[in-house]
Amino acid sequence: MSAPAPTTINIGLCGFGTVGQGVWKHLSANRAELESRLGVKLNLARAAVRDLAKALDTPFDAAVVPGGYGATRVLCDHARAGREARVDADVRRLLEGLRKAGRPMGFACMAPVVAARVFGAASVAVGTGAGSGALDDMAAWGARVTPLGPRELTVDRELRVVCCAAFTATQRLGEVFEGIDKMVRATLELAV
Repeated sequence: MSAPAPTTINIGLCGFGTVGQGVWKHLSANRAELESRLGVKLNLARAAVRDLAKALDTPFDAAVVPGGYGATRVLCDHARAGREARVDADVRRLLEGLRKAGRPMGFACMAPVVAARVFGAASVAVGTGAGSGALDDMAAWGARVTPLGPRELTVDRELRVVCCAAFTATQRLGEVFEGIDKMVRATLELAV
């Protein structure tokens, strides 16, 4: 017997830089339309900026990891360590807890590197517009990697991971917005 559909989706953002603020603004501006379409209430539960450990105590129904290059410098150290990258312990604990609970996660821009490092051994499907070095590293970790254009997504329904390329595929803000919009919607649809 399946669990009843949620009436509220609690959303957490893991980062609040340029992309994270854009996701927050998008969710805020489009809340009524998204709630109507999904048939649930949306609660922007937390945006973790510097101390992700605080987010571990917040019950999320879905999480969005905005990315940007901060994802490869703060959430993990891929920008410095490349294929030997390590993911911050709190980030790893949060993402593994969400996966264990069956919660969907969206990753934008460079954040799919974090998803690949945490879930690569499970052969997670990820995508990004990043260069071949990052793509090769993600594949070496076991992830199934797809190079993405600005409006394309990868959706791993089994592991409940959605990825978009954002700024790794284009600098055109309209295209970045469209890709992030699609990623957020696909992530929320996995939560209902």
